[in-house]
Amino acid sequence: MSLITKRIILKYKQRYILATNSIEFLHIIDIRSVDEQEKKPLKLNNAKVKSIPFYDLNRKFKTLDQNKIWFLYCETGIMSRLQALYLIEQGFNNVTTYNIHTSF
Repeated sequence: MSLITKRIILKYKQRYILATNSIEFLHIIDIRSVDEQEKKPLKLNNAKVKSIPFYDLNRKFKTLDQNKIWFLYCETGIMSRLQALYLIEQGFNNVTTYNIHTSF
C-alpha cells in the first residue's frame, strides 16, 4: 500500500470516528517533547490526554488499552501523522491523528 493511500485511509478514519460520535470521549496521546508540553499544555474538554513523547511512543504504544481508539497530537500534525502511519504499518488499527487546527 502506498504512503498516499495510507494517508487517505488515516484521514478518512479520523473523520469517520469524529463524525459518527462513535466514542464517548477522545483518548489523545500528546507526542510532543516534555519541554513543548510544559510550554503549551494541551487542554481539551471531553478528552483524556496522555503524555508519551514521540521518541517513546513506538515502545509504549503496545502497552496501552488496544480496545480504545488513540488520537496522536503534535503542534503541526506532521510528527503525529508519521507516527500514526508507522503504528498502522506495525499492525495497530486503533490509531489516528488529532489536529486542533482542523474543523470536521
